[in-house]
This record gives sequence, C-alpha cells and structure tokens, in this order.
Amino acid sequence: LILLDSLLQEREMKFCVIMVTLLSSLHRLDTLKLYKLHVPELVEEGESADLTCSYTLSPGEFVNSVKWFLNTTEIYRIVPGLTEHRVVTFPVEGLQVNLPQSGFPRTGTHHLVLTNITRSISGRYACQVTAATPPFHTEETGSTMSVFVRPVGGLELEGLEQEYEAGKRIVVECRVPPSLPPPNITWTINGIEADRVGGHWKSSCENEFDVFPCYSTLSLPGSETAVEELGVRCTASLGTVYTDYVQGNTKVLGPTPPILGVPLTSSADRAHVSVGLPIIGGLVWCIGKHI
Repeated sequence: LILLDSLLQEREMKFCVIMVTLLSSLHRLDTLKLYKLHVPELVEEGESADLTCSYTLSPGEFVNSVKWFLNTTEIYRIVPGLTEHRVVTFPVEGLQVNLPQSGFPRTGTHHLVLTNITRSISGRYACQVTAATPPFHTEETGSTMSVFVRPVGGLELEGLEQEYEAGKRIVVECRVPPSLPPPNITWTINGIEADRVGGHWKSSCENEFDVFPCYSTLSLPGSETAVEELGVRCTASLGTVYTDYVQGNTKVLGPTPPILGVPLTSSADRAHVSVGLPIIGGLVWCIGKHI
C-alpha cells in the first residue's frame, strides 16, 4: 500500500508539472499581439513611404525578429540584440529601403521606410513579428499599397458648342492625361451630378507603357426651355491624393414660336406678296395681297 501510494503521488506530481507547462505555454501564446499596421494606400512615384507595425508584449517578453514581406517575398528582417540589431535586406527590383531611418523608434513599434518609390513595387505589404521564447509565437498582418503616377497637364473638353437649339442633345468628350491607376471620372451639370438630370457617360482607358490615358463621353438630353447658362464640368480623381477638373459653359436657346398663315402660291399671271403683322398671342399671322 505504501508503494502504491508513492506511485500515485508521483503521477500526480508529473500531471501537475505537465499542466503548469501547458498553461504557461498558452499564456505565452497570448503575450504577443499585433494591434496596428499602417501601410499608405497610395504613394506617388518617386516619393517615400513610411510603413509602421505596432505590437504588444507581456513584461519580460522579447521579440525574436520583425520581418516585412512584399506579397510573398521577404524584403527586410531585423533581429533585436542587447547592444545592436542585426538587419538583413533582400534585393527586389525597384525597391529601396532607407536603413538609417528604418528600425525601432520606440518599444513595440517598427518603422520601414521605402525611398524613391517605383510603380513596380505596388502590392501587399505584410509585417510578421515572432516572440523570442518557445513556442516562438508568430503574428502577421498586411495591407495593400499602390503606387500612383499623377497626370501631367490639364483635362480637356471637346465638342461643347457655345449654344444649342431647344431640344438638341448635348454630347461632350473629356480627355484626361495618362495616369496610374486609371482615374475616376465624373460629370456635373451646374453643380448637380449629371445622372440626376438625365445624363449618362461612358469612360474608357488604354494601357500605354503602364500608364492610362482616359477619355469620357457625356450625353445629355436637350432642354425644351431656354437655359441662360449651363456649366458642364468633368472631374478626374485618384483617391484623396489627386483631383482636377475642367469646365465649359454653354446655353440653350428658347423654342422658336410657330408661324401660321396662308400658303403663298404663284402663277404665270398673278403673284402673292406676304405682309407680316405683329405677333398676337405668340403667333405670327400673314395675309396675301394680289398685285
């Protein structure tokens, strides 16, 4: 019985050690948390981009490494040390890392600074943080960055006439200089969205050396009444980083009053001459006089 009791106590002790180890591991799994990632949505070609990864650790815990990826390719790795950090970069065409400005500005935050941005490095940027203690818990999160090329030059309107007869349809074309990505193009009439006043438009862009010149055609039903001033505006935008517009002004003439009268006829021995009388009730009356 004494031997059996001793064996049971030994098993209970091993079970307690195992449970403590498991609970300790589970606790460590929850110590590392990635809580914020900043990746700019749009960056202009030739400019710099600041990517930030922020995380939390329990007191006494440390980070084994911070890694950055472009899509599935590792581009940067930093392994913190007591006196200095070990940094490794991986060559990617068109991508330049500013090493002096990249690093840990404070505990729990890492900056990755990219310089001389090129359009070839658009994609998903992911930050991966690994804890320094077993089981080396790793967390990763990412976001997409697009490189944009600002249109050079202004927008142009084509086909807008100085005035239109009542009822005549208005068709205008807007041309936007090449950009990347293709811009969002909208139309307004006297400050009102064109589709709310019966207009509709179609936009088209073509790829020319990785940039996109675009044009948009607006079709607007003709007005049956006179309009003294009609402001037709075309606006192109790239997210919140670029907006430009071009506007032209025109007018719609009032309808021509109908003319009623006696048809004029002619013969070999008689001619008719029409004499106009004042407008009465919006109508012009004519009479025929024999000569």
